[in-house]
Amino acid sequence: CAHTDSGQAMRVRLRSACCLIVLAAKARPTAALRHFRCVPYGERAPAGGATITCDGRVPGATLELTHWTDNETPDDLYADTSTECALRLARIRRVGGTAYADHDDALVINNHFDTDGVLSAYACLHPEAALRHASLLADGAAAGDFGEWSSDAGVRLDAAIEAIGGAHGGDPAAYDAALAALPALLASLEADSADAADEEAPWRDGWGAALAGWQALASGDASLSRAGAIAVLREPSPKEEAESSEPLPGAGKRSPGECPRLPAVALRRGLPPLLLDNIPGPFPDPSRRRSTAASPSFSARLLASGACCAPRTA
Repeated sequence: CAHTDSGQAMRVRLRSACCLIVLAAKARPTAALRHFRCVPYGERAPAGGATITCDGRVPGATLELTHWTDNETPDDLYADTSTECALRLARIRRVGGTAYADHDDALVINNHFDTDGVLSAYACLHPEAALRHASLLADGAAAGDFGEWSSDAGVRLDAAIEAIGGAHGGDPAAYDAALAALPALLASLEADSADAADEEAPWRDGWGAALAGWQALASGDASLSRAGAIAVLREPSPKEEAESSEPLPGAGKRSPGECPRLPAVALRRGLPPLLLDNIPGPFPDPSRRRSTAASPSFSARLLASGACCAPRTA
């Protein structure tokens, strides 16, 4: 009898262990199964297996995660940025099932370097880690593609990736460096340990430019006003900038007579209050928080440019 009880207990333990193995397999992260390759722009996706194209449209890819015009991203994955598309895929695969399971070991590809491309590739390569930083990744992608100042950390993340890319020759090397740097960078920004005075921070120059642009709006050196359905941005002339105690970023790099340009994130941060019907131009008090009540259609018409920023067609 004791021998029988012992045998039954053993079978129960074996069944429990098998169940745990099955559950772990269903919920397994796909990070170790996917790899990344940067393909030259205009070339087709490698044949012979599943491929996920992140951000850029690569002909022949078996799954698109992009917001570019005429994209074929599935409706349940589509979002405003390619990074958010990749995060949606990560959430779907986290719960298991068969949806997109055939892409668990897909080759991740892109054909250009930018923040949304890097972050969407990272979300495909490291889905569990990406989901832990989902909000920051989305903010960084929006800063890079649309000039959104959704959060300070998002602007810094975009600035860091652009700086890393600029320090490496060619897109493949830039991707290698950016993807390798992301874990520590994300942890630092999430912990709010990114020291604004750190001379070695990869986001230093871009973040400084964003702050200087915003200060230019706040001080009146640059201004936004509204004329009906048109937003008018006045940037300082070279003469005005020369007389200013705080010139806009890049002053030493521009050609003689070239007008300074306001960073996109500073411009975008200044738009929403201007778009509210009950706030007349010129630019309102910069201490006001950005409002979500701004007209998206007006903002989209003003900011949309190029294939990556235009809405997809039906």
